[in-house]
Amino acid sequence: MTLIINHSNTINAGYEKRDVISILLALHDAGYDLPAEAIQAWALGHVWRTQNANHLTDYCTQIKRGGRPRFRGASALRPDNVAVWRNELVGEQIT
Repeated sequence: MTLIINHSNTINAGYEKRDVISILLALHDAGYDLPAEAIQAWALGHVWRTQNANHLTDYCTQIKRGGRPRFRGASALRPDNVAVWRNELVGEQIT
């Protein structure tokens, strides 16, 4: 996610919001937990602005409560993105 968004922009609007929410929803729908505070700490540790880390926490909390935050346009992700990420992770652990 850090490589996808423009860190100069807010993730509360535009393409950045679409991309962040698409990723979070894809992970959630694939069965991954979204621990809001841990994800916020990760974001802050990866040079995210505090405001964006707070928005990320809000999105995770909404999703964990059963909400599906809205964004304009279609998802930027392919339907198989989570499977691709999972395979990449497994490949990294093998080598």
